[in-house]
Amino acid sequence: MPLDPSIKSVLVIGSGPIVIGQACEFDYSGTQACRVLRAEGIRVILVNSNPATIMTDPEFADATYIGADIPAIQRGENRELFRGIVEKVGGESAKSVICHTMDEIFAAVVQLNYPVVVRPSFTMGGLGSGIAFNAEELSQIAGTGLRHSPTSEVLLEESILGWKEYELEVMRDHKDNVVIVCTIENLDPMGTHTGDSITVAPAMTLTDVEYQKLRDLSIDIIREVGVATGGCNIQFAVNPENGRIIVIEMNPRVSRSSALASKATGFPIAKIATKLAIGYTLDEIQNDIT
Repeated sequence: MPLDPSIKSVLVIGSGPIVIGQACEFDYSGTQACRVLRAEGIRVILVNSNPATIMTDPEFADATYIGADIPAIQRGENRELFRGIVEKVGGESAKSVICHTMDEIFAAVVQLNYPVVVRPSFTMGGLGSGIAFNAEELSQIAGTGLRHSPTSEVLLEESILGWKEYELEVMRDHKDNVVIVCTIENLDPMGTHTGDSITVAPAMTLTDVEYQKLRDLSIDIIREVGVATGGCNIQFAVNPENGRIIVIEMNPRVSRSSALASKATGFPIAKIATKLAIGYTLDEIQNDIT
């Protein structure tokens, strides 16, 4: 097993301050990471400002590299870079405009029309995002998005309200092995935030042709973005009337959806992502399911 012998200690950055009933999935994933690292004989240094998490229990830490490198995070999280990647691999994104000021935002909505979706760059949990149906709502939502985005950047895009929403959990190692862990279908149509939506795994209403398209796009995207040691979550919208597929976004990391997928399938995504980050490859890791 090619565990990287140079790794003696690992700093795990925890989920931070979360409120009761929200984002426990990040604690679930971080706890898995701590347990795997200690089982490998690695000293675990945990940084987490929230004492009300499982991972901060004394037995979990004594300190991976976070699974994606900085350029990969940029390619996955920067809206304009990601659009270019989707286009390069033959996928389609929603029509959109990148904005950095309120003047740019109100100019963009003229060509996109209402309702318009607001997506800030580099925020988590839907912070600062939403759907604006008029100028007043756009001013409020986009203004919040600009404030919360560390790069003061929001993406305005055409509305795909009412479309079917799917997510694929994908993992890749540094030898370019890729696996699709599972598909997730949102019971609610596009427009309901993932954190509030009922989801089903595996997806129930995809045709095989649609599934193969989503699968191929997911593999091409994770390779092009460059996530080489771990999992990611890629979200799609499918128009139920004509089958048009749009790539919504990706999280180039283990996400809230990854924790849900782990529980639904039994496949421990955070555990395996941690092993990949310290040198293992997918073909060397025992599959806990089979």
